[in-house]
Amino acid sequence: DYTGRVIGFTGRYLGEVDEKSGPKYLNSPETAIYHKSDQLYGLHLAKSAIRLQGSVIIMEGNLDVVASHKAGVKNVIASSGTALTESQLRQLKKLTSKLVFCFDGDNAGFIAAKRGIHLAQTMDFEVSVIAIPKELGKDPDDVVRQSPEKWVELANAPIHIVDYYFRQALTQYNPQQVDGKREMAKSLIEEIARIKSPVEREHWLQALADVIHVGLEIIKPMADSMI
Repeated sequence: DYTGRVIGFTGRYLGEVDEKSGPKYLNSPETAIYHKSDQLYGLHLAKSAIRLQGSVIIMEGNLDVVASHKAGVKNVIASSGTALTESQLRQLKKLTSKLVFCFDGDNAGFIAAKRGIHLAQTMDFEVSVIAIPKELGKDPDDVVRQSPEKWVELANAPIHIVDYYFRQALTQYNPQQVDGKREMAKSLIEEIARIKSPVEREHWLQALADVIHVGLEIIKPMADSMI
């Protein structure tokens, strides 16, 4: 727990994960002292580094946290494969207002974490992302095994969450086509509207207008209607 007392156990399946093997990670069941939605793996070891760095890196797997510590990046915790809860975010808020989510190249982790990201934004967290290139592996553990130095580089260069949304959208939609413009605008305006700072919101709306080649005056009312 937050103070380092043992309250449960976790294990990782070492073979290839499939339907027969069961889950990749298996945690203790809920008990009187272990509530998964209230705990953040490794937080007791990361507190000092989080304060020092001014941010916390959130991972999916517990072994990713272990690997990151081996590489010297210690402001890391794991959400144990679930979206962040309000209880967990309140604990982090005491230490920092900057969250850095780490996702692998297949986008599944991002989709699973999106609810937690949206919740964090309502609680005035600044959110950014570490996107692991496919050639470096699926998770931080893979990266550290290949090159601890590469993981340190990635950890020190997160990108803004909306910048990440833009990059994802550009892999899905073609902004040169009418359908692509419409779908890209639809997906990004919804996320940009979640930004509380009017100046920051205007910046990203202008970026979107430039990418899809339409006037800001066309998409701004769409965002304003969602605020």
